[in-house]
Amino acid sequence: MKIVDQYVGLRSFLSILLLILILSSLIGVHTIKRNDIFSRRNSGILSVSTPDRLVKVHSLDNYLGMYIRGEDVVSISGSLVTQSGDPVSNAEIYVYLNISDDNYIFIGTYQTDESGYFSVSFLLPMNVPEGNRTITIYSKPDPWSGIGSATAYYWLYVFSRVHVILQLERNEAALFEKNISFSVSAYFDNGTIVERENMSFLVNISHDSQLDTVSLRTGPDGIVTGLINFTSPGTYAIEVIFNTSKPENFLSEFVLADEQYIVDGSLIGETISSDQSELSVYLADRIIINFEVTQDMVLQVFRNGTSVTIVGRYFNISGYPDQHPVNLSIVYFGEDSEQSALFVNLILMSNQDGFFSYSFVVNESFYPGNYMILCDDLNDSTLDIYDPLSITVISNMSLEVEYIYPDPYSGPIASGSSIRISGYVLDGVDGRPIEGALIEGLMINDLTGSEAKLNETFSESEGYFLLVIELPLNIDSETITITLRASGSNYYLIGETSFSLNVYNYIVLLVSVNSSNYFWFLRNGLAIARNDTTFASTIFPASLNIYVSLTDDFNRTVKVSRIIVMVNGSTIYEFQNVSETSFSLVDVHAALNVTLVVDDLDIEVSLFILGQSSGGNTSGGVAPNIPISIIIIISVITVPLIIIGFIGEIKLVPEERGTKEKESILGIVLNIERAGIERKFLELAAYIRMLFNQLASDSGVSISSSLTTREIYDLLLEKNSKLVDASAHLEYLLQCYEKIVYGFRKLSEDELSKLKTIISDLYIYLRSLMVKGDGEGG
Repeated sequence: MKIVDQYVGLRSFLSILLLILILSSLIGVHTIKRNDIFSRRNSGILSVSTPDRLVKVHSLDNYLGMYIRGEDVVSISGSLVTQSGDPVSNAEIYVYLNISDDNYIFIGTYQTDESGYFSVSFLLPMNVPEGNRTITIYSKPDPWSGIGSATAYYWLYVFSRVHVILQLERNEAALFEKNISFSVSAYFDNGTIVERENMSFLVNISHDSQLDTVSLRTGPDGIVTGLINFTSPGTYAIEVIFNTSKPENFLSEFVLADEQYIVDGSLIGETISSDQSELSVYLADRIIINFEVTQDMVLQVFRNGTSVTIVGRYFNISGYPDQHPVNLSIVYFGEDSEQSALFVNLILMSNQDGFFSYSFVVNESFYPGNYMILCDDLNDSTLDIYDPLSITVISNMSLEVEYIYPDPYSGPIASGSSIRISGYVLDGVDGRPIEGALIEGLMINDLTGSEAKLNETFSESEGYFLLVIELPLNIDSETITITLRASGSNYYLIGETSFSLNVYNYIVLLVSVNSSNYFWFLRNGLAIARNDTTFASTIFPASLNIYVSLTDDFNRTVKVSRIIVMVNGSTIYEFQNVSETSFSLVDVHAALNVTLVVDDLDIEVSLFILGQSSGGNTSGGVAPNIPISIIIIISVITVPLIIIGFIGEIKLVPEERGTKEKESILGIVLNIERAGIERKFLELAAYIRMLFNQLASDSGVSISSSLTTREIYDLLLEKNSKLVDASAHLEYLLQCYEKIVYGFRKLSEDELSKLKTIISDLYIYLRSLMVKGDGEGG
């Protein structure tokens, strides 16, 4: 396979010999013909002309021409044929630009058409080094078709450019500045600075038909620096010229200046690279202003009577201090930069040395926001050069709490309670209402120091706000701090106010009968019995010493407005404004139902007094009308407390005791099922406790009222092996009991559904034990 050149013309003997050598070293020998590749580049003698030299380059058959990198497009066309001259269609052609023997740039992949023709065209890359470079066109072999590889080579001259950059310190200057600096350097077209010492640059400065020319030389870094002096206002034109034909500026025969071009294989144009710029010099005076207390251009001031002094100095158009009137103004931009209003405007006179000053007091007449301090010389024909000052006036937010409910000073508040707080957000200096301020309600745990955000709101018109916060449940500290924090503006300091709260999680009601203690936990309107509420060890007639106290979970006494004592439904006594009380019932001959009603909490609890007469008979039912002597001892807590309203009651109604205790157990089981169906969770818990007490009694296990239900359960499994088979069912009942009593929660529908199945299985199992027991003789 070979590449056929489309070029028409005479071939030199040297090119033919070189072609034969290449073909002899390859399998599938081929040639390339070039089809008059470039319209503006001819083969033959290439003339490269410069103002001071003549270079002649004789081209060979595969010479492409002269190109400027980054500017010129290289185009090559030809055909790919076999040894027999048949075209190779749809073949891939790979093009490489060789930089050195072991380094190249991959140009791209091209493809022949149906007739074997191809056309390659690409912009000469900027990263190609200057000088003589070669291009390789390569076609891979196709072993399946029996076609070998093909390679053709071309060569070309690559040129680069050198440019000049002129950088002024700035393009405008006041006449009094007298001069500005500039720098000049040369750099290649790829951006690389020409770092050569002693290169020469010609600098032309023209102004009002006057031309000043100076020649400058570069330092070791290749950079020239200088000053442009001026003595009158106007426009100054600056031009920098770099002549590459000068010996000190000659870089390479392949480096062109800005004004050089390649036309028909020849270099034409001046060897000049240049750059231009303009400087505008204007009439201006200069005013320097500063704050007396700082050199910073921005001063933050609190609007509480802070004194501010501005000191300044005036310089005339010649740059010398002078006596002159100065207009000083203070403009208020407010909290929104788009708003502005003239706040202060006055004329000051500088002294002969140009000095002046102005003092003022930032008080409530300065609204919070930004203030700009501006100056001018009252002369429209001159510009005023100065750096304006800025004052940021700030104030503080003040929180005035109008109402808190419940009153934090009336007593402990239950965890989980909602607290309503209302008030106003005002400016702490002049009392102006602040609308749109963010008010956050925070709770600080006084025990751990942790902080939690409970809620937030925004102030409305007139600065009014209403914030409702809800305390979390189960707070482990008896005191907390509620902090209200107002924020939301860059011109106001954060305002805070705090108050303390005594909190509790639940109230403990203790009723002590002789030496037996009975506990209820009061929370969220519920009264949960901690242990069995039956006093059953009485021998009638009896005397009962009863003590009642109310404390919270932090062991602080809780005062209530009234406790009503009822015996068998009849009110016996009322105790008012008490946290504890005690009384005695003497000469009791029969069972009693002692009920305590706590009005503040809307709670009613009952304690059942059961026992036996001295003759051994069990006494039950309603007590007869008996004389009762009551000794009352009242201890009143001194600190007033408030109780958040709880409502609810718990009544443990025991089964009437007959001759068959086993039937009583099944009745309790059925009552558990009924309470679950009716969603009476407190009653459900009471019957579960009663079931375990009855199982302990039937199993001969001695228990006391101080034992927890789980402790009774553990004793039952230890003492009665028959209950082990029902342990899973009893464990689930125990879990339900603990969720209601200790977790203060209701059972879910899924839990109630499972409870119904557990009760059915347990009833069948306990019934089977009873039947088996009867068959064995009871």
